[in-house]
Amino acid sequence: MKEPVFIKQNQDRWDQVEFLTSVADSASKDPTEIKEQYILVTEDLSYARSHFPRSAIVEYLNSLALRLHRLLQPTRNKHWESNAKFWLQDIPEATYRSRGAMLLSFLIFYGSVVFGFLACEVDPEFADNTVGSSYLRTTMQNIQSGEPAAIYGFMEESSMAIGITFNNILVAVKAVSGVATLGYLTVQALFYNGIMLGALENFLWHNHVFVSFNMALLLHGVLELTAIAVAGAASFRMVQGILFPGTYKRSRSFAFAARDGLKLILSTIPLFVVAGCIEGFVTRLSDVSYVFNVVVIGASTVFVCWYYVVLPRRIGLQQHITFGASH
Repeated sequence: MKEPVFIKQNQDRWDQVEFLTSVADSASKDPTEIKEQYILVTEDLSYARSHFPRSAIVEYLNSLALRLHRLLQPTRNKHWESNAKFWLQDIPEATYRSRGAMLLSFLIFYGSVVFGFLACEVDPEFADNTVGSSYLRTTMQNIQSGEPAAIYGFMEESSMAIGITFNNILVAVKAVSGVATLGYLTVQALFYNGIMLGALENFLWHNHVFVSFNMALLLHGVLELTAIAVAGAASFRMVQGILFPGTYKRSRSFAFAARDGLKLILSTIPLFVVAGCIEGFVTRLSDVSYVFNVVVIGASTVFVCWYYVVLPRRIGLQQHITFGASH
């Protein structure tokens, strides 16, 4: 049996399983029906693994089987377990499915940083036109006074933390809104923010405060910049669902991809909040020791690498999640 025939033959039953596993009221679920559907879905999964091992349908059926299996297992502290599952399984699964979009987003963003840095070498006025002459002038005054990162202390702490968090979320929203233009606005947002950062780094390099300024910048920057790139990846994942539906209908493929994209977006909110608090309350402190800075920057780097690379890869390989597959 060919894959399209296999899908068409069983799609109605799988849709019923999706509805069954999405019903909020557990009392309305018949244990016998759940058990029967679990047996049927695992048989479908076994068949798909044997005949279509590289197809997205394998991961989809694996997800259905897992959802049915959870319904068969009595649990304690369901609310806590549900939250833990969302952050430690659902989001990493979505991240692994979106790994191509993640790679593309990070390459565009950090490639733009390099471009912005090199552009300033060619055109010394490039930094003024991108970062802004007022910002650079203020930073130069701070450098001359011996406090290159003093620009982070121009507002009251809580107001600055809230304002920065809100602004960063707006940047992420702009990146995600690029779905409507099939990724064009997403690329534009990543490129613009990337060249701004690159131009600033070039300015710091030539004024001999590259290390000291970045020791302050990266306190919040590791989380903040990662979150912006992840938001871009969420947009690219949704665009992927539109342009490359595979064996699914385009609308269904987009629905699956949008679900992954939404999970990626939600994963950035804690990063933006923590980064905003660090920028508002900690980055402004010029007397913070280098040891403290290195510990915070190192811990942030280890966390984002673990959460967006190591954990998704481990879960993806364990569950045989295929590239761009949907659940």
